[in-house]
Amino acid sequence: MKISVLFGQQIDRLEPLEQYARLCADRDLRLWTGQSLMIETHAALAALAARGPAVDVGMAVAVAPLRTPYDAFAQARSIATLSGRSVSAAYGMGTAEMARHLLGHPLEKPARYTADYVSRVSALARAAAGDPTAHPDPAELPPYPLASAPIEVGCGVLRPTMARLAGEVADFVVTWLVPLGFLRDRLIPALTVGAAAAGRQVPRVVAVLPCALQEPGRDLARLATLACGRHLDQPHYRAMLSAAGVPISDDRAATLRATVRAGVFTGGPMETILRTLADYRAAGVDEVILNAGAVGLVHGHEEALRDLTRTVDAFDTLGTATRRDEGDDDE
Repeated sequence: MKISVLFGQQIDRLEPLEQYARLCADRDLRLWTGQSLMIETHAALAALAARGPAVDVGMAVAVAPLRTPYDAFAQARSIATLSGRSVSAAYGMGTAEMARHLLGHPLEKPARYTADYVSRVSALARAAAGDPTAHPDPAELPPYPLASAPIEVGCGVLRPTMARLAGEVADFVVTWLVPLGFLRDRLIPALTVGAAAAGRQVPRVVAVLPCALQEPGRDLARLATLACGRHLDQPHYRAMLSAAGVPISDDRAATLRATVRAGVFTGGPMETILRTLADYRAAGVDEVILNAGAVGLVHGHEEALRDLTRTVDAFDTLGTATRRDEGDDDE
């Protein structure tokens, strides 16, 4: 299992994003962002590619109704070409209300819309990479292949229906605030069913994990609220958590406490965070994106970067020790 890091805030200037990129360059990590509507995500990553350092990047997730599938592909290819590094682009609906405003009508089947969108972006990306089996929609503009790094196309997944459809079309999936048991027992099996039906490999599973180290002067309950609370106002997150067995009610504080108890936020000493990462690995997750955004909001980017650096280094040290022990056992 790999780990990577998220710039867990809206992008309002490039300097903090560059700081995260330097950490990723130093530790050979992928830098992820969410959908930024201040400095738009694709523009920020293109500017980062020009200013450096060059790193692999990911978007988790870009709001699909903001752009056509061809524009989504063109934006991802532009970043890959400018940086010379790979791009992992995941797409999702955002909120139902946002999608309705952007599209001009409500969506009856948002999961199918997202799967079709991902399928069209993926076909363009594969055609541009020279895949003879890719068949972009002939109504789309031609892809005009350029020399670029790989583009991986995925989507956000919260519930089994979307997971099954993603299994048919996506290279990878991203989860936000999904309890690990629900991911392991419901979403990964649904991904496997979808992939088998389409005769293709099961998509990589990428999970965003909000985290914070316990330090003097930090209120972990407040950090958990900042990391999770805003999402709990959205019906699709509430529906997913309810399906996962988390008691959801009109009592926001009680709902937040139950959500944190479900393990979607991990905070405490380093040992606690490393145990959580080990649980994700055992569940079959391929990549965990560490999100110290709440720490950054309250204590500043330097503190968030310190948490991320310490966690990445501790995880790497643990992995090295584990591989060494396994090698000794083989001998």
